[in-house]
Amino acid sequence: MVCIRNAVHLGMVESLGIGIIADARPDGRAQNNGSSEVVDGGLGRVSCILLTTNQADNAVHSHRPLPPLALREFIGMWAIFLSVCVALTLIGDRAMAATPPEALIAGMTEQVLTKSAQSQAPLDAAAMRDLVEQVIMPNVDFGGMTARAVGPRWRTADDAQKAQLMSGFEALLIKTYAGALSQAAGAKFRLKPTITIDSTTKEIRSEVALRRGGDPVVLNYRLSLQGDDWKVTDVSVMGVWLVPTYQSQFAQVLQNAGVDELIHVLAEKSRMR
Repeated sequence: MVCIRNAVHLGMVESLGIGIIADARPDGRAQNNGSSEVVDGGLGRVSCILLTTNQADNAVHSHRPLPPLALREFIGMWAIFLSVCVALTLIGDRAMAATPPEALIAGMTEQVLTKSAQSQAPLDAAAMRDLVEQVIMPNVDFGGMTARAVGPRWRTADDAQKAQLMSGFEALLIKTYAGALSQAAGAKFRLKPTITIDSTTKEIRSEVALRRGGDPVVLNYRLSLQGDDWKVTDVSVMGVWLVPTYQSQFAQVLQNAGVDELIHVLAEKSRMR
């Protein structure tokens, strides 16, 4: 005779496919679909399910292992689940360790405005470009921005062409950004609510109110978490996103003349006042 006395045993019985439920009650009555009795083992009155030896043997041997295919599918599902959990944890840890993107954008913009205000005379175009290059550009993903702006032809360009494209695009971005802040002396910077696109991509919205009045300069940034740092992957000036805008312009040049001509066009655009 075998006695199943507690929740652990009941769980084992259920896992073996035996449909027996027993419940220890204050009055010592057990509710089950097999025979039962009340025993006192020194720990109080406990309801027992009584199984004959043959019944117990049948219960144990009724358990069958999962077929190999089902077992592989089960293990595969758990592996995917655990991989996703680990990846999400790592992304969360990286995001927490990195400087918040809002603080990054606010810090670099305030630095540009402060240095501009400290100048006794308005910064000329060259001085503003130098300032933007030193403060803003280290936080920009030039490689990714250039690749997306050039489009499919980026993959077929050789290393020398890619280096020239990145250099020209960087100069163009510096010129565009410096132009937006050319009248920035005494301006006030304000962050607007952030748009979270996903766990590794955010859009930081801001505006710069100029001292001379008029409409503020609206500057929005799209950033992605790369390693332990947030990097700018696109900039919007007054509602115009630079990467898709340049992408459409570059596509015409690439279609008509090729990569070398685009390199020449970028050099010309970055030199233009």
